[in-house]
Amino acid sequence: MFPKKQRLHTTNDILTVFRRGEVIRNGAIRLHLLPGTESLVTVIVDKKVSKLAVERNKVKRRVRAILKKYPLPQGKVIVRGFSGVEKLTFPQLENTISQGLKKVDSKK
Repeated sequence: MFPKKQRLHTTNDILTVFRRGEVIRNGAIRLHLLPGTESLVTVIVDKKVSKLAVERNKVKRRVRAILKKYPLPQGKVIVRGFSGVEKLTFPQLENTISQGLKKVDSKK
């Protein structure tokens, strides 16, 4: 879990990122980014991935662990998992997320 100061948790903030931010698609992961001055992050896994909260939370924990290894871009970031993300191994998931973060850096 990220510290409270680094979390994006209000519904209005999340909807703003979805509406105004840019989307970077990479496999079963999508990164939504809205540039800003501070790094705020949240992880969302759709119910289409699994009806079981245990499975969705497992994916979220893995994604958070991976995100802590890499410097986050400045702004509000939402990492969203879609169908197929639960089948990825940890190294595959890490590779997918790191490639997405590299795409974010290259667009700056």
